[in-house]
Amino acid sequence: MAGNFQPGRFVPKFVKRHADVWSEATRRIIQYRDEVKSRAFPSQKHPPHLTRENGSITKGG
Repeated sequence: MAGNFQPGRFVPKFVKRHADVWSEATRRIIQYRDEVKSRAFPSQKHPPHLTRENGSITKGG
């Protein structure tokens, strides 16, 4: 199993945990939330709109 088990939750004996997906996903979601709250994301490097400058198609062609 990928290890998507909440800490403290029952895990069947037959499950081999290859990774702790729950904790890693939780940590990354908190990091994303904090970056949005501090306005570190989105930045000029990650614009919320499509432009020719960032290599994407502009609206309307």
